[in-house]
Amino acid sequence: MSPLESLSFDDAQILRLESAAITGQTCKLAILEAPAEGEFELERLRAHVASRIDRVPRLRQRVQMVPLRLGPPVWVDDDAFEITEHLVKAAVPGPLHRDELPALVAELMAIRLDHSRPLWRLDVVPLEGGGAALIVRVHHCMADGITAVRMLSDVLWTTEPVPPPGALNAPSPPGAPYAPSRGGAARDGAAEPGADSRLNRHQSQPQLEGEGSPWVFTPAPSPLRLAAAGFGGRLASIGRAAAGAARSVVRPASWKEAGRTIARLPAAARRELRPAAGPSPFDRAVGRRRETAFTSISLLEMKDLGHGVGEHVTVNDVLMATIAGGLREWLSAMGIEPGELRAQIPVSLHHRSESPDELGNHDSFMNVDLPLGERDARERVLAVSAETSERKASGDPDEMYRVFHSLAHVRPLYRAGMRAAGSSREFGLAVSNVPGPPKPVYALDSRVIELYFLAEPAPHHALRVSAISLAGEMHVAFCTDPEAVSNVGELAAAVDRAFGELRASV
Repeated sequence: MSPLESLSFDDAQILRLESAAITGQTCKLAILEAPAEGEFELERLRAHVASRIDRVPRLRQRVQMVPLRLGPPVWVDDDAFEITEHLVKAAVPGPLHRDELPALVAELMAIRLDHSRPLWRLDVVPLEGGGAALIVRVHHCMADGITAVRMLSDVLWTTEPVPPPGALNAPSPPGAPYAPSRGGAARDGAAEPGADSRLNRHQSQPQLEGEGSPWVFTPAPSPLRLAAAGFGGRLASIGRAAAGAARSVVRPASWKEAGRTIARLPAAARRELRPAAGPSPFDRAVGRRRETAFTSISLLEMKDLGHGVGEHVTVNDVLMATIAGGLREWLSAMGIEPGELRAQIPVSLHHRSESPDELGNHDSFMNVDLPLGERDARERVLAVSAETSERKASGDPDEMYRVFHSLAHVRPLYRAGMRAAGSSREFGLAVSNVPGPPKPVYALDSRVIELYFLAEPAPHHALRVSAISLAGEMHVAFCTDPEAVSNVGELAAAVDRAFGELRASV
């Protein structure tokens, strides 16, 4: 009998954040150009994903709660998994215009994923002109920004177009999958023509030559086994903590390292957890409604402008300063005096040595004051760069990660720490920046021409900004509750203008 795989501490905490207003999911929007011939085909995409889904076993697993909460939830195989229930045609009357996508994405982001099934869904949207959009929703407990990109690369993207069966000059083998820098190289392969899309207890998944053995699900554990495993896991955790404490007592080196860590903590906590200078304009309650907007910036130009401003300026510094410039204009137009706004930047702690099939969440954060009051675009970049350089040089993200995972053993302290770190008094805006494919990628024979990553807002943090790169472009998305913060499309336009200001100043 194989051991049960529990959700990690981070993933279980994210699952508990769901509420009447929070669905707990992230979203990826990929806009595809029209294939050379015909239109984008849903059935081909289903077969394509079916032939590669064994690379990400989590996509066929659901969350199972442990009775009486004796332990964290566990991942179990969904014995009734059907790809037709996860990869679907969006409920739209016909091909949409590109400008209609933000409203559809917002509508889907407000719909909760079904917890009785694996926590992901891909809606295919036909677009005018023969192209398509893929709206991929994945629960945050399954993957963070980095691992969600890795997951998409494993099951969707290829580095070359994959022509339909029977096409002239079709390459063999088909396009190789894109492998992101933080994962191992994925194997070559694409969908077999006519592969059956139904994957359940009676039918094995379609296999390609060299793809390994067919999937065989593991039956879900009984409630008694779940309870026993949960209780045993708690005892084991207590035992490991006690053993670790005992080893620390007899190892002088551990005391020395602990002393160094404690000496660093006051400075890290002072920088990351000090109260913000003033109230946040986004300190508002949020409901289930969503509004989204999108814009794109040349990544190559961002790099050039960053080097033009200063030697150590990064692309992320340019992005944060550009967002600050857009916020300055946008808030001023609403009659809100732009001052200082603290932004929380998630920092991935995933390592390049990780196995490519490792998902889950492993990140920390650093808080940076955005100089909304600064009129000069160049000076905004320098101010942001100075702050981020200090945080990274001091190792604040790693230190804060250690702090909160240490507090996790004392739940009252952990809850108090999380409330403090997530308070609107600590930061007003979350901005994520995820590295995407550095070169063009394809879904079947359609090139991905735009790729966006969206995260939902949170209580008292009614605006969320997310960015992802693709083949020399930085694609930026904005998500909010329109009843809390409206006209987010105007913010996207203001960010465009702010980048133009920076271009003119360097």
